[in-house]
Amino acid sequence: MKHYEIYKSNLKKFGYNDKENISDFWFNNKDRIGGKLFFDNGEIAIFSLHVRWESEIGKVFIEEIKKYIEQKQKDRRDKISSDLKKGLYNFHFAIIDFSDFKFEYNNVVYNIVTFVKLFPTSQITGLTDLRGINLDTIRLDSCIIRNCFFAEASFKNSSFQQLEFKNANFVNANFENSRFVAIRFDNKSTFNGANFKNAFINAIDLNDQNLGDRPLELTKVSYFKLLEWSVINLFRPIKNLENRNQTIFLANTTNGITKPDLIEFKKYVNWFQLLIPALFLE
Repeated sequence: MKHYEIYKSNLKKFGYNDKENISDFWFNNKDRIGGKLFFDNGEIAIFSLHVRWESEIGKVFIEEIKKYIEQKQKDRRDKISSDLKKGLYNFHFAIIDFSDFKFEYNNVVYNIVTFVKLFPTSQITGLTDLRGINLDTIRLDSCIIRNCFFAEASFKNSSFQQLEFKNANFVNANFENSRFVAIRFDNKSTFNGANFKNAFINAIDLNDQNLGDRPLELTKVSYFKLLEWSVINLFRPIKNLENRNQTIFLANTTNGITKPDLIEFKKYVNWFQLLIPALFLE
């Protein structure tokens, strides 16, 4: 949600102060102030999805789910290590669908469904509701993520590598300054309209299905930056393109992009990917 921090600040005009939990204040006063605070259709509902994570129980949830994700990855590494000791060279993915996730708060055990029902937000079925969650700086490697609804979630400064998304929704998610490498999507997964400003996108099949009806938000490279790279590369080859102030596309396929609304995006990605090897690869 682009204006989330602005809306949070504007709550002070309606009686909010830093001594009160902002989530509690919002849900106690939403009907009174919601129509005065927002100017885009649907943003009251989106704000509610975000601010629930700032409740005291929401903060605990986020910390516990980070531990859960890390434990799943540790279990995968341990399994590989165990196999190696037996002379077995097997590769394993960590399976993450949150179906077995639980956490305790004030001596009560919650799962994701019981947590979500604490808040007067829209309810969904069939997918794990993690809409609007903040998982900035998370690291995911060699995982299968399935049956998850991460719309409006934040993954800024994160790393995603060698993942499979199965029935996973990342509509309007924020991957700013993140790495997105060797990711596979099934035909039920999408990151329609996601923010990939200053991100590194490598070895992804970009197509109509996972892009939806809107291209990714990105930071286009400036012609001044191209000139700068060209001059620097004459004397000292640039090998690390991940130090960036633009979205980097490298070795992605775009053959599956055919929708008219995505053609300009496709052209830019193809142009960028032809340009970069010419400038930097030996």
